[in-house]
Amino acid sequence: MIGAALAPDGVRLEGLSKRYPVRGGTLDAASGIDLITPKGDFVTRLEPSSCGKSTVLRMLAGLDDAAEGDAR
Repeated sequence: MIGAALAPDGVRLEGLSKRYPVRGGTLDAASGIDLITPKGDFVTRLEPSSCGKSTVLRMLAGLDDAAEGDAR
């Protein structure tokens, strides 16, 4: 995996997904997010409103559980 040596000291998201139950099914708030950054790097995620940016940050902080994948 590219950048695997960076993961112990940085941020690593692998296949991160979050689903919320809604009437009649589920809502994918984030799906298949992959990211590897070295310690000390500054990363910006610019996307439209309601695309899952805060959801990904909450999973990374440990405030929400991921449906799939890993965040550390």
